[in-house]
Amino acid sequence: MIRISSVAIGLILGSGSAYADSDTLQPITFGSIRADLKKSLARMSVRDDVEPIGCLDGGKDKRTVCNFKIGKVLAVMAESKKGEKDVVGITMICSGTQGPEDVAKCLLAYTALIAATTPELSEDARGKVLSTLTSGLEVGNEISLAIEERKYVLQKSLGLWFHVMAADGED
Repeated sequence: MIRISSVAIGLILGSGSAYADSDTLQPITFGSIRADLKKSLARMSVRDDVEPIGCLDGGKDKRTVCNFKIGKVLAVMAESKKGEKDVVGITMICSGTQGPEDVAKCLLAYTALIAATTPELSEDARGKVLSTLTSGLEVGNEISLAIEERKYVLQKSLGLWFHVMAADGED
């Protein structure tokens, strides 16, 4: 696993002060995630609908998890901390790609997720985050970095898994 400090990334990207909440992915909520993703995806020219699959309310002892599907190759999972109701992590899984168009759609969707969860990052900075994560990634490995109160993780196994988490959102 590769870790890059937020100070180093801030210097690389020239980012300003953080506006994102380090405990949650607010303003994204379970009630707004579908619309937030659709809006951000449209800005990246991904026109597929964000179709809700279902939510499991974790109650007091488990995580609340909501699942969505975007087109044929993207699955999305949003989750809370155990016993809480705020979104602290979103995972996009790209699998079953049939060609370069599907792969491009996945990378654009990952960029859209960065934009939705950290809107104050410039377009150039979002591209650099994704470029840093995808460079040299091999099957079975993961790369992570933290910037602007967010932790980004890219894993390659059965599909390409992209996680965005509130930096302090994990138990």
